[in-house]
Amino acid sequence: MHYQNIEDLTAGLPQEDTAHGKASSFFGEVSMRAVDVSYTLGDKVIDGLSLHIPAGQKLGIVGRTGAGKSTLVRAITRLTRLSGGVLCIDGQDISTLGLHSLRSQIAVLSQQPHLFGGTVRFNLDPAGGRPDAELWAALQKARCSDLVAQRLGGLDGVISSGGCNLSAGQGQLICLARVLLADCPLILLDEATASLDAELSQLVEAVLTAEARDATVVHVAHRLAAVGSADRIVVMEAGRIAEDGQRAELLGRQTSLFYRLARDERHARGRSRGDRRSVVLCNINSYRSATSPKLIMCSCASVPMFIPRTVAASLGSLMCVASPANDARKVSSIKGPCVGKE
Repeated sequence: MHYQNIEDLTAGLPQEDTAHGKASSFFGEVSMRAVDVSYTLGDKVIDGLSLHIPAGQKLGIVGRTGAGKSTLVRAITRLTRLSGGVLCIDGQDISTLGLHSLRSQIAVLSQQPHLFGGTVRFNLDPAGGRPDAELWAALQKARCSDLVAQRLGGLDGVISSGGCNLSAGQGQLICLARVLLADCPLILLDEATASLDAELSQLVEAVLTAEARDATVVHVAHRLAAVGSADRIVVMEAGRIAEDGQRAELLGRQTSLFYRLARDERHARGRSRGDRRSVVLCNINSYRSATSPKLIMCSCASVPMFIPRTVAASLGSLMCVASPANDARKVSSIKGPCVGKE
């Protein structure tokens, strides 16, 4: 049997230091100077990054996978130690603050809803003490008061551990209500809308814009649409800031990385839509099926298929959309003018 001191096991973890100072109430100004973060020796995930976020600003941080976006959020909350540089909030070096003092003034909304097994009341206010009126107000702001009242039976309704009795979107709205109830001066969103559909993602963004007007919001996102209302956008690449500016400005430069990310996202969305619906854009050949006058043949990349003439007519004479829903029939080969089986 092998024994090891508990101090050795926890040496690399952030600890609450009672000797560290307590933070005065934050205004939400974040400043980073030459920040480095390394998970392995010599491998910098964040490399000499300097960034100033004024209090109250809504900042979007985007970039490809592995650019260091989420690591930046972890560094602000001291879940990850800096290997170099200084990170300050309101001019206070966060390494000099106790963890509870620091984190009590930061609200985090992650990609997966963090819900505890217990009542709605406990999930919104784990420390207890907040009046029911404030809890309902937060739920209304997050647009989920009807869910709690009708589906869960009120504040004393039970939420399963991990939110198993809720959809991902419903769970995220309750987490959003908890963030709004905390009323922290600094809100961090780490891919918070990545698993939500476009409509719910826009709802979360709209709620934060309306209800967290005075807070500093740092929104890390993979989908560019998620940071559409940000005051400013930072584009990260290889642990550094590649671009910094407003959305319209970055999109206006076709040589910008942000423009290329937006273009790639549009193309990926189009491919995904095509795969999901089995959609094929193709030229219509104005021949009728020899076996069914109601079907018309179209071809794309030398692959012939039949679709209803009514569909082809409604889509125009040059292009059509063929999918299983349109009863398109693929045929292995066609010899002669459109002879084939339905």
